[in-house]
Amino acid sequence: MYREVSPKNRTIALVLTISTLLLGFTGIQRLYVGRYKSGIAALLISLIPLMGIAVGLFDLFYIVTGRFKDKDGKVVLNWETKES
Repeated sequence: MYREVSPKNRTIALVLTISTLLLGFTGIQRLYVGRYKSGIAALLISLIPLMGIAVGLFDLFYIVTGRFKDKDGKVVLNWETKES
């Protein structure tokens, strides 16, 4: 099965997810990959106690398992940035 791979860096998405979880809000990782509507929604949801953590853990699982997608539906798989 062929999957298109996003140019976005998986490591950055992972670090953003973990750091925002530790700070008590989430959604920045979605903004990073261009998913602006769901990123803003996640930021607003994180105002509700424990809901933001649930969204962050969901994204964390998807990033670690290689299922997290960018705005174009491409999977964020690259751990390193490709230099051209």
